[in-house]
Amino acid sequence: MGHVTQGYGLDRALAAGQQVEHLDGYIAAALPPGVAAPDDQIIPDEIAAKVTPEGIRAIAEKTKRAGVWNGMTLAIFQVFASGKSPAELAAAPEMKYVPAQTIASWSDQMKTDAPGSLPVYLAVRDSIAVALYRAGARLLVSGDAPQIFLVAGFGTHREMQAMAHAGIPTYAVLEAATRNAAEWLGRTDAGSIAPGKRADLVLLDANPLSDIANASRIQGVMLRGVWYDRAALDGMLADVEKSAREAIEE
Repeated sequence: MGHVTQGYGLDRALAAGQQVEHLDGYIAAALPPGVAAPDDQIIPDEIAAKVTPEGIRAIAEKTKRAGVWNGMTLAIFQVFASGKSPAELAAAPEMKYVPAQTIASWSDQMKTDAPGSLPVYLAVRDSIAVALYRAGARLLVSGDAPQIFLVAGFGTHREMQAMAHAGIPTYAVLEAATRNAAEWLGRTDAGSIAPGKRADLVLLDANPLSDIANASRIQGVMLRGVWYDRAALDGMLADVEKSAREAIEE
């Protein structure tokens, strides 16, 4: 599992059965013959615009035939290529759980590495994600957190929302976060609710099939058979926030 450089190439990764992260190599593989992509994860809009629907469908179907799984990490590239300023990204509510020096480091990284707004590139990534789903290729929710302006746990929800925004049905997104993850890991005791499986459950206040954002409206969690209500979860989060503040003071 892991990255796919342009030099290695997506065809070789698919032939090896490698689980692919970040949709690495997919834009390059979907370009028409004679059009080359730079050896970089982020592709300029003028090159991404040359990707054809036929090229996307072909590589999605090839992925399905190879039985290759994808952790697409749509959300992290939305951070890098959205054109949002570090101040805008740092305003997300969950950033209170991150030490100030970490946010400052992420802000510096954005100023140095972010390419600015690349709407075509992001739209092509979304199209590839949907094509993989429609082809029947296997998908995983990959939050890529903790990472630049993505907080562990919260990043998973950001990724689920990004997948749904791309056009993947909400039920398929939920499968990618639960049943698919267990299957990829070879786990038969997790991933769905059934007699004999692990008592790891989440109770929500609203239906995530209506809006995938409702998956973050958590009323309580059952972990290894122990129930944590909303007050207990809020207490844990308060401890994390306190640790982040203390790290600032140090």
